[in-house]
Amino acid sequence: MNNKRGLIALFIAFSFVVVLSNMITAKYIENKVNNKIRAEIESLSYQIIQVRHSTDAVYSSTKPEERWNDVMAPTELAKYLDIKLAQVYNIIDDKESEIPYVLIEGAYRFNKDAIDKWLTSRKVIVGESIVY
Repeated sequence: MNNKRGLIALFIAFSFVVVLSNMITAKYIENKVNNKIRAEIESLSYQIIQVRHSTDAVYSSTKPEERWNDVMAPTELAKYLDIKLAQVYNIIDDKESEIPYVLIEGAYRFNKDAIDKWLTSRKVIVGESIVY
């Protein structure tokens, strides 16, 4: 009987050690993950600050009315590309086209410089489809 009690006590002690070991390991992993996340957040924060500073410099040297000259609505993009408005929407719907746009409250907006870069990255635009 004492042997059984001794084995049970040993099993309980061993189980306690395993549980405690797992808790310590989990806490260690949690701290490592939190440190990694904190470092990534700090890095991203720094990058955001750098982008803000660079855009502030660009925007502060540009007149407000000139800033909006670089943004186009779909109708303006159609005129700029000399295509039909329906073709603009077909290109937007074609996920492979990767046309750069921003959707603001349901309205598509296009940056002229981004469109120019996008155009130079394409090989041929034929009709309503893009050929790579």
